[in-house]
Parts: sequence; C-alpha cells; structure tokens
Amino acid sequence: MTRFTTLLGAALTLLLCAGVSATVLHVPGEYPTIQAGIDAAVEGDTVLVADGTYTGDGNRDIDFLGKAIVVISENGPEVTVVDCEGDSLDPHRGFFFHSGEDLSSVLRGFTVQNGFAYRGGGMRCDYASPTIAGNWITRNTASGGLSGWGGGIHCYSSSPRIEGNMITGNMASGPWGGAGGGVYCDYASPMIVGNTIAGNTASASGSARGGGGGICCLYASFPTLAWNRISGNEAYYGGGIYCYESGPVIVGNTISGNVGELAGGGMYFPWGSSCLIGGNTISGNEARIGGGILCHASSLTINGNTMT
Repeated sequence: MTRFTTLLGAALTLLLCAGVSATVLHVPGEYPTIQAGIDAAVEGDTVLVADGTYTGDGNRDIDFLGKAIVVISENGPEVTVVDCEGDSLDPHRGFFFHSGEDLSSVLRGFTVQNGFAYRGGGMRCDYASPTIAGNWITRNTASGGLSGWGGGIHCYSSSPRIEGNMITGNMASGPWGGAGGGVYCDYASPMIVGNTIAGNTASASGSARGGGGGICCLYASFPTLAWNRISGNEAYYGGGIYCYESGPVIVGNTISGNVGELAGGGMYFPWGSSCLIGGNTISGNEARIGGGILCHASSLTINGNTMT
C-alpha cells in the first residue's frame, strides 16, 4: 500500500467516524467530470477521482465555487492527470480559485500539465487561500500580453498553503519578461512548504528580462518559504528566487544549481525588501553578479546558512 493510499484511507475513515453527513462523490463513476462532481458537492464533501487522464470541458478551468470540500485522487498524481491541452490560441489552466476559498478547500493528488494562461498556467488563486498539496504541477506556461506571471501557480491577494508538491518544468514568458516560472506572488502571503520547485524558467521574448525562475515575490508579498528544494531554475534576474518590495521568510530550504543570467543565481533582492534568510543550504548557483545572493537597497537578516 502506498503512502498516498494510506493517507487517503485514514482521511476517509476519520470523515466517516466523525458522524457528519459528508458524502464521497465518485468521478467518473457517479459524475462524468471533476467539475460535475464539484458542482454537486456541498460543504464537507469529498470528490474522489479515479485513475485516468482527464481532458476537455469540465476537466480544466476547474472552479471550487468557494466550497469547503476536498478534491482528491484515489491513487496519487502518478496515475491521475488533469491535462489542460492549453495553448496560445486556446488557453486553459487546471484550476482557478477565486471565490474566497480558504484552507478547508483542498486539492490533493493530481498531475496538472499543459496549461496555458496569461496568469497562472497551471493554477491561479485570486482572493482565495486553498490548500494545494501533494500534486505534480508540470509543463505549464504563463504567457500572453506583455508578460506572463506564474507558470505553475499564480497567487494574487491570497494566502494558500502550497505543500508537498512537485512544481517542475513550468515557464513564464513575454515581451516584457516573465515572472515566477514556478510560483508567482503578488500582494500574497502563501505558505510554500516542503515542495520541489525545479527546472522552471522565467524568460523574455523581447528586450526586457524575466525574474524569479523558481519563485517571484512582488509588491508587499510576505510568503513563508520553508523546507523546499529549489533547484535548476533559470531567469535573467533571480534564478531561484526574486523578491521586490516584499518580506519573505526563507528558512530550511535547499537552493542549488539555479542560474541568474545576469544577477542573483540563487536569490535576488533588487529593491525595498526586508527578509529573513536562515538555515538554508545555498550551493552551486550561478550568475554574472551574485552567484548565491544579490541584495540591492534591501534589508536582509542572514543567519545559519551553508553557502558554497
């Protein structure tokens, strides 16, 4: 029995033992699409999704509708795929949280791939703070207009808990430069804990340059970045992490092998940020200026890190 199946069984057992009237709705056994299952669910229900690759209407641009429900796969992201099939002519993302969802709205155990949207190629959170845990978010693109934001996940004025995900191979791009190949935070304070954020890119197709290959934090964002592996990401500024006028807490991460083409291979703080950076391993990052950390007009508290 896999760890994912064990956790699923425990969660469903607790739900049944609680004596509440919550229902488990099965997709596709009872409802043909993931959205149909969500539409039928009420507060406290679980939408349980069987193994398979889910495509087309009802299985992309999925909306929790503000409901405090759990949407979970039966056997994990290896065998449960939301394939958005998005591109520049027909943009689609996996999930859009925009109805005030809080941490009791839970998405767990899916691969979300091939999304394409201006903001949030894989997922987007606007004024919503769901729990996004145990997913694989891969090969999604944020592009369109002048700049794409958040290839994997886009957070605006939101505080989601993003935990234990694989966020890999995503891209943010545009003529004015992409921001946040893996995760983008704008006036947002997510908890980003225990994820692998690797192989993401923030790039540009014009004269401007991209920032934050792994994670980009802008404009009064106060995320907590803890115990993540942030590796092999690329951008012109801040290969691993880029922060502007923000105040992240960055603790216990491994930040390695990232590339900032010009500045801040591991992390770049260009202006107006006040950050705590503690207990991280920062190694093997590259840039023309500031291979590990580059700080300009920002205030950093740096304690107990290993830097090589």
